[in-house]
Amino acid sequence: LRRWLLDRLGAEALRQGSGVLDVAGGKGELAWELVNLNHVPANVIEPRPLDFASCAGKFSYGIYWRNPIWHSYLHCAHDPKQTTRAPQHLRLLLDASTLEWALDPEGHPEEAFAAGRHAARMLRWTRKGLHEHEEEEEQREEDDGRRADVGKWEDDEEGGQEQDQLELQPEVEGDGQIVTSAE
Repeated sequence: LRRWLLDRLGAEALRQGSGVLDVAGGKGELAWELVNLNHVPANVIEPRPLDFASCAGKFSYGIYWRNPIWHSYLHCAHDPKQTTRAPQHLRLLLDASTLEWALDPEGHPEEAFAAGRHAARMLRWTRKGLHEHEEEEEQREEDDGRRADVGKWEDDEEGGQEQDQLELQPEVEGDGQIVTSAE
């Protein structure tokens, strides 16, 4: 994607203004490469922490400079001692409730922004997928893929208490791992 951006828009155009905003930037590799290889300011909006270990390793070992075909996409010389910079990172979950404030001029952007930041910090990404709360993850591990009744108590109309049942069903994720999910 970085090479496509450079081919279509050019480095000078990407450097104008505030640079590039990488929404849902994953590990942040695109933004890191733009900042360190092309001197393009870049910012990442991503709920998960960024991980530049792979990029920094490629940089220090000169991997980016090994193939002369790609040299036109590099705007810096290789210097393994050069310090690299991380792009700016906004750890924010962009969901419907977070974006509603942009459409509603009467809304409360500070509250929506704070809620999106809090939601991002509550997410946990594991090999089994994305989890919203540590308690949920612990419960799922405890269930170990078997059916379980998990619920919360609510007052019914007659003043007594009634338990809402939530059945967990095993599902196969993209990497073949079995995880439980609520139906």
